[in-house]
Formats: sequence, C-alpha cells, structure tokens
Amino acid sequence: MALVLCVVHAVIGFGIGLRISRVIATPVMAVAVWILVAFSRATQPYWLRHVSGQYAGLSFGEVPSLASLGAPILFAGGIAAGFALLWLPLRALSVRGAIALFVAGLGTFTAYSITHDWPHNPPVITGQAPMACRGSAPKVCMPQATARYLPAVQADVTVVLDALRSHGVKEDPSVITDRLMDGRTDRASTRDTWRMSLTAGAQHDDVRFQVVSAAVRFPCSRVDAAAGHAALLWAASVTGERKAYDERVGQEMDTPEAERVEEQARTAVQKVLKQPVPNQAAWFQQTLTRACKQAGS
Repeated sequence: MALVLCVVHAVIGFGIGLRISRVIATPVMAVAVWILVAFSRATQPYWLRHVSGQYAGLSFGEVPSLASLGAPILFAGGIAAGFALLWLPLRALSVRGAIALFVAGLGTFTAYSITHDWPHNPPVITGQAPMACRGSAPKVCMPQATARYLPAVQADVTVVLDALRSHGVKEDPSVITDRLMDGRTDRASTRDTWRMSLTAGAQHDDVRFQVVSAAVRFPCSRVDAAAGHAALLWAASVTGERKAYDERVGQEMDTPEAERVEEQARTAVQKVLKQPVPNQAAWFQQTLTRACKQAGS
C-alpha cells in the first residue's frame, strides 16, 4: 500500500506542479499532505483516517485486510487518475475537467462507501502467525515465537485439569490456544476450545490460575458475586492455586461490599472442603447454577 500511495501522491504532485510554480507547490504539498494524513488520526468521522492512508499499528498475528488496504488507494488513486485525465488530448478543458472530476469523485465515493461504518480501527485478519502445538486432549497451542514456553505450559495445564478431574470436575477441552494470536479482538472461549493468554501467563507464572478460571464455566453471562467467588475459590483450593486466587481478589477488595462478598465465599468454601469429594463436586456444579439464578440470569 505504501508504495502505491507514494506513486499516486507523486502523480498528484506532478499534476499540481504543472499549474503552480514548483518552488511553491513542492513545500506546500509536502506540508499539506502530511497534515491531512497525520491529523486524520485525531478526527471524526473515522472514515477520514481510513481513506487518508493513516493506518493503525498491527498487533501480533494481524495482517491488513484487502479492504483496509484498498480504501486509501481508491481515494488517492482516484484523485491521481483525475489529474492524469487532465492531460487527455482534448481541446475542450471543460470536457477534460468534467471527466477528471467524475473519476476523482468516483474513487472518493467508493472509498467512503467501504469505510463509512468502520470503527476507529480498520478491519484486520487475525491468527496469521505460525503456531506450534503439543499434546492431545487437550492440545496446547502457542505461537512459534513463544513456543519455548510450550512444554512448561502444557505441564501446568495437565496438572490443573488432572486435579479438577480427581475432584469430579469433568472439563475436557480439545484445544487450549494462546489468545495472543487474536490480536486486538476478544474472541470468546467455547466448551471445546479455550482461549487464554498463555504467553503472558508463562512469563508471569499464572498459567495454572488461568486454567482454573477457564474451568469455572458458568451457564450464563451475569453471575452473582458471592456464588461466583465461592466456585472459583473452591477450584483454586483443590488445584493448589489458593495463593494466586488471594492475590487476584486482593486487587479487587477495595469496598466494604467486596469484603463482605469475599467473606461469605470463604465461609462457604471452608465448610465444603471438609466434605467427601463426591459431595464437593456436587456442590460445585450446584454453585455454578445458583450463581446464575441468584443474579437473575
């Protein structure tokens, strides 16, 4: 895209230079184009930045979509084509001007039609970095760029899932994959495919707690705080991740209500941990359902 835009801007500059002194046209065009492109980043509507060639930085695993590359080329290319058409061997300047305006307007309108409903970031294609996977049931996948962590990550996943299974929690994802590949998008996990921040987790030693959190799957989106904390606390306790849970909750306990909810969850879990494993497993499943009902979900 950058190379094509350089060419079309050169055509536009050449066309203007034929009518205006190059001593004036060169600095004016250089500054004007820079201002128009650079400042479009801070303007609305968003389509102005998308057609100007102002492209947001790409996240890991992202590549530009064809539409996001084509829009600025259509815009600038249409204007460049309009300037080029002014050189047609037609005597009537009005005819050349009408054709040039039509072509420039068509390119601008087409670029606008493509981008007018885009948000602040242009559409991109995610998951474009090579992956490495290890194991089965579940298969653990990370980008090749961070695959050096893969053996340790798979071991952490296995430890947590085995501990949960031994306590009656039957969570059997087919794939656990690194969310790093999703770029800036927020793709949700499914029952078979869990998406987690494995690279960041390996670097900060919290992969196990991420797996615990992913295994506590509520059948709703709105969850009662006390029941939700109780379910997560129990899962963290039986997998040896109580310390990680305490650290996470400690960052959230900034109000009397949060402290009350946490105390209620700890009291419930302290009682259930004294019961036989089958009873604990039944309590856990009931708590997942109760967390939704108490929240009105």
